Amino acid sequence: MHQHRPQVHAILKSLRKAEMERFFFRALRQMMAAIVAELSIGHTLDDADQKFIIDHYTLAVLGHLSHWIATGMKDDPAELVRRLQFVMQGHVLESIERYAIGFVQPKDSRLLDPSSCADQIAGDNQAS
Repeated sequence: MHQHRPQVHAILKSLRKAEMERFFFRALRQMMAAIVAELSIGHTLDDADQKFIIDHYTLAVLGHLSHWIATGMKDDPAELVRRLQFVMQGHVLESIERYAIGFVQPKDSRLLDPSSCADQIAGDNQAS
């Protein structure tokens, strides 16, 4: 994509954002489904959990790709891939393992309460 940036940019501009996102989502989801299938060997996952893991990581990569395109594809795509690989390393397998053993409620239930998180952030901002 980076070698033919003007052509790729013209094609992407001709697509509506929703079309572009659907196209990349399908391609990225196929890739992520293959990764999750390979890493899931030896683990038992519900179909819904496996789908959620696939969609979660697909959407994470899609978000970075969409941002890269929206900002003019200026950054080196190889660097973006390297950074994504680094940040995701081990996390897909960890997610599979967590779902395979089942969701365990944290001892501190405030960790799952979005309003508690918002209150904490607001308190942190006031202290600054």
